[in-house]
Amino acid sequence: MITGWRPIAKLPLDPSLLALQKEEAEFFRTLTGIKGDKELKEHIINVSSKAYETFPYPCIYNFLFTKLGMSRLPGYQRAFKLVQEHRGAILLDAACGFGNDLRKAVFDGWPVENAIAFDLDSSKASRHYS
Repeated sequence: MITGWRPIAKLPLDPSLLALQKEEAEFFRTLTGIKGDKELKEHIINVSSKAYETFPYPCIYNFLFTKLGMSRLPGYQRAFKLVQEHRGAILLDAACGFGNDLRKAVFDGWPVENAIAFDLDSSKASRHYS
């Protein structure tokens, strides 16, 4: 854990902040096997609530982990060209939270054996929320 870091004041999780775009909803439907919009949102809120109890991070409170931000970066497609040219290229996702950005990259074709993700606090690493 980062020295001197403190979580923000813990606010109650606000499900109204969860707003999935079409691509995000399709990605999470594929990962979970959940087809209905309502059921998918309930699942994400349930997982988020459990995680937020342990890690009251703003990215969980704001459902930022659902935004798949890495895939929207300008260098995302260039990284895929790199892995085609250099088979051993590694994609590293630091401070990955739930690891959804890296899951999306593997879903998009990044070799799973070349994908590494980690977060700041491994003290609760044995807990699984999905």
